[in-house]
Amino acid sequence: SRFFYQFLDTAGNILSGKSFASSSTTSTERCDIKEYNKRYYIVIGNEMIKLDSTGNVILRKRIGNGISDLTNIHFISGSKMILTGTSNEIMSVSSRYDITQVCIDTSGTVSWIKIFGNELSEVEYESYDYGDHIFTIFQYTGNYSNPQFFILKTDTLGNQVWCKGMNGTFS
Repeated sequence: SRFFYQFLDTAGNILSGKSFASSSTTSTERCDIKEYNKRYYIVIGNEMIKLDSTGNVILRKRIGNGISDLTNIHFISGSKMILTGTSNEIMSVSSRYDITQVCIDTSGTVSWIKIFGNELSEVEYESYDYGDHIFTIFQYTGNYSNPQFFILKTDTLGNQVWCKGMNGTFS
């Protein structure tokens, strides 16, 4: 699949833009881009892509065998970041997914990968970082007629602090 991005100024004028093929093995519709030390970091599918200040690719890192949809970047300290998303890393069954967190540095070195979930599927909606914790909102998809939503709180080492559930629908 092809990936396209543009850099805009504060008035919305296009400064530069590029298109390139993603080597991700998945078909994702979501991605994230963050700036750190005049470099830009993109997650799409199972790839982390590092760009220089003019948009040239300087690093592409494929992460994990079963990670299918990394969708958020959270810088936590120094050059370390946590990428969050959904994967089928534990079981190679395409219909079962779990919440995934990956700790990686800006040079592409993976420190750890943490998987959260149970015997059925969980799909991430969004994650947020507040100080020294990551909050991930996800849906347990065991029963589509009665979905359950959860908020998972983890520390910056990927350890679960708590997970709270609620019934109903997101709107």
